[in-house]
Amino acid sequence: MLFFHFRQTKEMSTAIATCSQGDGNAAATRDVNSLAAMHFDDIHLSRTRYESLIESENLKQKREFRDWILATYEEYFLQAEENATLDKKMKKKVFG
Repeated sequence: MLFFHFRQTKEMSTAIATCSQGDGNAAATRDVNSLAAMHFDDIHLSRTRYESLIESENLKQKREFRDWILATYEEYFLQAEENATLDKKMKKKVFG
């Protein structure tokens, strides 16, 4: 985004200087307005792109976290089942 700022500042300064050197005619004003519209579109497209990338990354991270939680939950309960089975076997062996 900083790249856009420097480039656009330079372009706009040049356009305004050119407009100021002339008689301030309507064509020069339209050129400055067109340049401003182009700059707005550039920033808008860039911002939209980055917002999309961030949203995509957030969704990916949520999915990865969900998968990790499910795997951890499953592992915990499988281990608990194994421990319960071992406890039953040990009790049966000792008291049995």
